[in-house]
Amino acid sequence: MDITTLSSNAVGIKTNLPGAGKPNPACAGVEKKDESAYFDPDNGSSAGFAMTFGKFRTVDLGDLTWNGELDIICPVNRIGKVDLYLVSHHGIDRSNSPALVHGLQPRVAIMNNGTRKGGAPDTFKVLEASPGLEDLWQLHWSYNVGVEHNAPGVFIANIDDNETIAGVLTAPPPAPRGAAAGRGAAGGAGRGGGAGGGAAAAHTPAYWLKVSAERDGTFTVTNPRNGFSKTYRPLD
Repeated sequence: MDITTLSSNAVGIKTNLPGAGKPNPACAGVEKKDESAYFDPDNGSSAGFAMTFGKFRTVDLGDLTWNGELDIICPVNRIGKVDLYLVSHHGIDRSNSPALVHGLQPRVAIMNNGTRKGGAPDTFKVLEASPGLEDLWQLHWSYNVGVEHNAPGVFIANIDDNETIAGVLTAPPPAPRGAAAGRGAAGGAGRGGGAGGGAAAAHTPAYWLKVSAERDGTFTVTNPRNGFSKTYRPLD
């Protein structure tokens, strides 16, 4: 097994991984962002890595933000293609640029989002448009995108009951920030914002997603909540 650091302390890799180093056409039209106002600037210093186990390849960039992604993927793709992409930063749109995701061309993506944390609509759109993506797995059903973008239920580790989902989706939008002082938990305003009102229930028990990989490039993702698993065989 080989693990290569791709980013650390806001410095990206300057050499190409084996088989990588080609121009990245997905960089076209993707510009850097003004990250000076981010309330959590340390995310831009996240440690990220690529892991290879035989023919299996995966990438985890932690909370690395948009500009840091572009440093290691544009104009040259220093990483190459991967089998599995752990969606950065819980799926927020300060990360997960089209240049990165479409450059990696993952077969499978896993998003470690919350019901309202992460899972931004733009991130779902980037993933859905990614060439060769077969499946998206999620840690939670996202209230930020409703029924339009969430993966099918078998691919999601934690899902609320139908009544809770319906209540959140049909509730009126939350009041503008600063106009709802004192609402607290009773008003459902204390769970991270997002579309709709109401609050999702805590998940007890809480479930995870498991990935098992083999040296020939075969890998399996399992959802312990429902016992569903899917195996991805090597393409070549």
